[in-house]
Amino acid sequence: MSLLRRRLLLALLEGTREGCAPLDGLIDGLRIPNEALEALIDELASKGLVKLSNGLVEASMAQRLRLAVAAVELGADIEEVSRALGWREFEEMAAYILEENGFEVHRHLRFRADGRGWEIDLAALRKPYILCAECKRWRRGLRGSALEEMAEGQRRRVEALSGKAAELLPIDGWGVATLIPLILSLTTPLRRMMYGVPVIPILELPSFLEAFEGYLDEIWHLTLKAPPRSSRPHQMTLRERKRG
Repeated sequence: MSLLRRRLLLALLEGTREGCAPLDGLIDGLRIPNEALEALIDELASKGLVKLSNGLVEASMAQRLRLAVAAVELGADIEEVSRALGWREFEEMAAYILEENGFEVHRHLRFRADGRGWEIDLAALRKPYILCAECKRWRRGLRGSALEEMAEGQRRRVEALSGKAAELLPIDGWGVATLIPLILSLTTPLRRMMYGVPVIPILELPSFLEAFEGYLDEIWHLTLKAPPRSSRPHQMTLRERKRG
């Protein structure tokens, strides 16, 4: 049964990239008896992982991420699941969670410092914090030397950004700003902290955002003085543009 569930979850991820998939198409593609497939989909729907409507199986971005995690937990290949998620979907889900928790998100922040180019996947601002997230959905597990290298790399990115934050990000008038590195993963890592850098499964990101201030002394971070409030034009965030 676990094999059938895994196949179904992967098929749902592939089929719902545009939001929905015909139930008949899933039946034909998986070659699973109708009764068994319908029972499995009803079970997923009861858990809030999909929605059934007029012969279609629908899945939102949040539901697709939960389907992906469930597939990995059942033994599906992480890279295969990541490919099924679609380009940038993992990062967009992380950005969505951050925005829902009151952060202003800047995607793919590119800059030059120390004679070379740098990029931070997501820079999330909520006074006085700047969370600098590296999204690692493609990794086959985060462990050992690979995780150490990621944590060291993210600390270097934050150090480089600390000298450019005032000109790259709208932190005028903050007084001080605290930069915090994060690594976001699709699955649960063996270690939740590496060299002071939190390593967070994306489904646990909301709970992290609620609690991180309480154990900031355990997290590697940098605090810098923000410039005084200036008269430069305000740059609208993506959310503000959408609302307009």
